[in-house]
Amino acid sequence: MKVEIITHESGDLLPLLLDSNGMPIPAPNEFIISRRSLSPNTLVRNLRELSVLYLWLESESIDLELRITSKKFFNEAEIKGGLVEYLKRDHEKRRKVKKIVVTPNTFNCSGQ
Repeated sequence: MKVEIITHESGDLLPLLLDSNGMPIPAPNEFIISRRSLSPNTLVRNLRELSVLYLWLESESIDLELRITSKKFFNEAEIKGGLVEYLKRDHEKRRKVKKIVVTPNTFNCSGQ
């Protein structure tokens, strides 16, 4: 996954989320295009946040569009044992210091 910033002739910047093959991913890019009035930095941040979800979907071989159209929802094991654990990992490769992406308290706020 990679966020690529396209510069238009007008000078406008539009970030796009590309998959591991370098192809644009339609759903998140449509979302970003609908919000293009926002700052490019905000749009890049939004795509980086979405890229973690799409990385997880890719690693689990889950086709999100198929899931939505078939109305097969995510079960508790996929969310708690898969996505939540994936969100806790650091996905940046450039940093020397590893940090947790989502703090443990985020998932412990229900008092359990």
